[in-house]
Amino acid sequence: MAGMMRRDFNYAAVYGRQIKDSALCASCHTLFTASIEILEPAVANGLLEIPVRVTNHTGHKLPTGFPSRRMWIHLRVVDAEGSLLFESGDVDANGRLRLDTAHTQAHCLATSKPGGAEDYTDCYEPHHDVIESPEQVAVYEAVMGDVRERVTYVLLYANTYLKDNRLPPVGFDRGVLGTDSITGVFGRAADDPDFSPDYPDPLSGSDLVRYRLPVGESARPLAVEARLLFQSVKPAFAEMLGESQDPRVTRFVSMYAQVPPPVEQLAQDERVLGP
Repeated sequence: MAGMMRRDFNYAAVYGRQIKDSALCASCHTLFTASIEILEPAVANGLLEIPVRVTNHTGHKLPTGFPSRRMWIHLRVVDAEGSLLFESGDVDANGRLRLDTAHTQAHCLATSKPGGAEDYTDCYEPHHDVIESPEQVAVYEAVMGDVRERVTYVLLYANTYLKDNRLPPVGFDRGVLGTDSITGVFGRAADDPDFSPDYPDPLSGSDLVRYRLPVGESARPLAVEARLLFQSVKPAFAEMLGESQDPRVTRFVSMYAQVPPPVEQLAQDERVLGP
């Protein structure tokens, strides 16, 4: 957001130095928000399993605040010859994941949705405990649903969460909150035993994702890199605004198109898997 306003100071009635200081302050905070760790891999039935743990070091859900935000794992596996064997969570120059194409379809973004029983599960990425395809991405986010449990990006239409696998802080206990609490966990993450076990479990505030991929006769050693990435405004939230004719909204959409919210790295880990 700061990068967008830096190109148009009049939009927010602020000075360039204020924008720069604000962006720097926000970047400093992200340095201590979370960690990512590649655990001991294992090979079984011709598949390499790479466990990756993400841990929240803040005192709130991560990502927190406005539901346009998202956090995800970018994992790459490269063999000894430099050939890419597997990659999940990579983005293009505009900060778009491959799955964003499906999530920004017209029926996903429509403000007014038909009353029928249309399926909206293709409008967001479900929570994953195991990832076996580059098309699957471990995305931590809140996805709002209206009274008929249809995906919505309009705050006034929101009635529940279709998905909320934002990583809870250490100390989170579902039993204290109650099963119907809006501050709970929604979607597949609610049934994932590795997703932030209730406190006082020592793994409270963390999530474990397992990546499984065939490696065959790939040249060893294999280099694995895992990065935890963050984006303040995912494409669906901005593109949904395209229906509006309000000049303030169209100006924001234009600014977004010129300077898409950058992808920030929160944490990184690397590991070399021997022969």
